[in-house]
Amino acid sequence: MFQVLLLFLFPPAALIGCLAPFRKEIAESWRELLLLASFSFVFLAGLLLNGEVIVQKDANLLQIPFLQNYQFCLLNLHQLPLWNPSLWLGTPSLAHPLLSAFYPTAVLALALPVHTAFAWGLFGVLFLSSVSMFLLVRTMAYGPGAALVAAATYSFGEFALNRMGAPTGPGIEYLHSFAFVPLAVALALRAVNERRLFHAAPFGLSLVFVMNGNPNLFY
Repeated sequence: MFQVLLLFLFPPAALIGCLAPFRKEIAESWRELLLLASFSFVFLAGLLLNGEVIVQKDANLLQIPFLQNYQFCLLNLHQLPLWNPSLWLGTPSLAHPLLSAFYPTAVLALALPVHTAFAWGLFGVLFLSSVSMFLLVRTMAYGPGAALVAAATYSFGEFALNRMGAPTGPGIEYLHSFAFVPLAVALALRAVNERRLFHAAPFGLSLVFVMNGNPNLFY
């Protein structure tokens, strides 16, 4: 039971830890961040409000079944989703990048139906990628206007849209890593510029989220 509780608490706590060094920037730029959230909401409105489905193959054949197994194991069996017997002849689940069990959006499946949790999780990934790039550009001493343009371009550029919209090929799990790369860079820059070891812990947590997606987008 302790492991289940840890799996539930770690992702949101780690996310708060990653964003804590930027609390001043977040407080000052809440209007821009709200606008970025509205971009993601409008873009995914059909998925969030009308029950539409995404056409991406991996999402339907793999990610949603992984999420169903995650939900069943935690809520019904009260145990970690170590193994998924429903895919192929059985496959590891907790360690699989298509589940991203330690990602902040995974815990939505503990409160919502799986397809709804997947849709809002995708909204969370898009919004997090926007916030991540916004904070990186602000860390580089650019204004909120430039940061807003960079964040929207990053989240709704060709790479992200191809991962969500292409019926075949690499899928949404790449966006889990993609969303935290700018934040990791921003934390590294802040640690170097301010020469404070305090920022090493949030930087490490951001790398946990990068690695919990599909980090082979780097090579």
